[in-house]
Amino acid sequence: MADDMNGNHDNDDVFVAHADEFDDNLDAQLPAWPKVVGIISIVWGSIGLICNGIGAASAVFMPTLMQSAADTMEGGFPPSITDPPMSTMIASVLGFLLSVFLVIAGAMTVMRKAGGRTAHLIYAPIHIILIIWGIVVQIGVQSETAEWVRQNPDADFSQTQQVGGSVGLIMLGLFSIIFLIWPVFNLVWFGAMKKTHADMTG
Repeated sequence: MADDMNGNHDNDDVFVAHADEFDDNLDAQLPAWPKVVGIISIVWGSIGLICNGIGAASAVFMPTLMQSAADTMEGGFPPSITDPPMSTMIASVLGFLLSVFLVIAGAMTVMRKAGGRTAHLIYAPIHIILIIWGIVVQIGVQSETAEWVRQNPDADFSQTQQVGGSVGLIMLGLFSIIFLIWPVFNLVWFGAMKKTHADMTG
């Protein structure tokens, strides 16, 4: 009581910060890149789900539709279109599953889980291999189509492919480059720059 009256105070008083202030300070100290990279992976994976889902569905239903269309055109369609190789469907299914894996990897990275880095390092080379395989398959389809066009120059389909064939190869190259950007980035980012879990948590 006397100490209080004389203006003296104990030196062991404790200041307790508000929980919200502590959380804000902690968030400010954490690296921002895991959320950015994780969200991009989630978005990119979601786009892959849509594209590969459409591709798988097309591989199932498109041959029947193309066959019906071929019956109405002079000369018909090449077999590479009316009866595409099974590898196109397999590539789409594998791409769909890999897109699911990428969405999961992105969510783990947003939550700063150590497995997020590992998942991206697994995803990246598999996706690159899948893209290369898809390019090889599509080039094979294009070659078979071009050969059929040479052998059937009078077919209605052949008339439309005089310009369309070159455009198809250009589009294939362009989309391949776009799809390679993210897996290559992940290989460099997680493989050479952010090598430990501490890089995610600061």
